[in-house]
Amino acid sequence: IFVFNLCIFGGLSGAGIFGAQFAGKRDNDGIRYVFRFKLIVCIIVCCLSVALLSFLDAPLINLFLHEGSEEGDLALTLASGRTYIRVMLFGLVPYALSQCYASSLRETGETVVPMIGSGAAVLVNLVFNWLLIFGKLGFPLGVEGAAIATVLSRFVELAIMMLWAHTHTARFPFFKGVYRSLYLPKRLAKDIVFKGTPLLANEALWSAGVSVMNQRYSVRGLAAVAAVNIT
Repeated sequence: IFVFNLCIFGGLSGAGIFGAQFAGKRDNDGIRYVFRFKLIVCIIVCCLSVALLSFLDAPLINLFLHEGSEEGDLALTLASGRTYIRVMLFGLVPYALSQCYASSLRETGETVVPMIGSGAAVLVNLVFNWLLIFGKLGFPLGVEGAAIATVLSRFVELAIMMLWAHTHTARFPFFKGVYRSLYLPKRLAKDIVFKGTPLLANEALWSAGVSVMNQRYSVRGLAAVAAVNIT
């Protein structure tokens, strides 16, 4: 999930360079094309991630579980991890879409709405973690509750930014008709891919490196996994 988040960030950052340039020229068609490019990137990354996490969830989780651990139950941890990932899959698309909107809004000078959206997401996540993990509403869901809370927060964040963006098209006209097609000029697509791929590769490699480092800590047992996540 961490690698997925950073790949979305890296993929959108490269396109964002062009979005900011078009915003400076007040070229709404250009900004609309860049937004569509971001959508295509998110579709590709989401499809790959859903396939990977759906079919290889157990092997990926098992990389962090090692026999000989004196703390915890490895089988229970694997089952909990698989439950968490299956719920989190529903949050990948809203997260990716919300980042598309947030980045485009920031590139065109609107920074408050993305901040409100992310702040609301954090608040929803906190509240529903408390309610669902510990069963304050009578549903002690534990790990599954943590995942549900996170997914709910993703949808709230997306709803805030989508509603605001599409009700303020007078100020941000590039959102008007953005979903009529996924067309964008071939030359622009090539330029974004050429200049944006290094950013995507950087984020993918960095996040993968952090994950590998955490995996190496995990050979010390489940207590080390917990300690690393807390810190």
